[in-house]
Amino acid sequence: MIKEGLVEKLGNKRGTRYKAIQHKDISENCFNSKSKKILKQIRLPLYERVPITYREDWFDAYQPNSSFYIPLELEITVA
Repeated sequence: MIKEGLVEKLGNKRGTRYKAIQHKDISENCFNSKSKKILKQIRLPLYERVPITYREDWFDAYQPNSSFYIPLELEITVA
């Protein structure tokens, strides 16, 4: 595990201790604070999340190939 970079060896012989290496998630550096807040909520266990219901009118209003779930401005931004 040391060679794989999962564990760090501290000390020698009888005083040897092993510590798990904490890797920083560099992908979070690309998110703004609003996105990080949403990611934090998504990562909560299911029992800690506030339940919500789906808006049926929103789904029913969708017309394939003619309407879109995200606004055009956002689609251009993420494309």
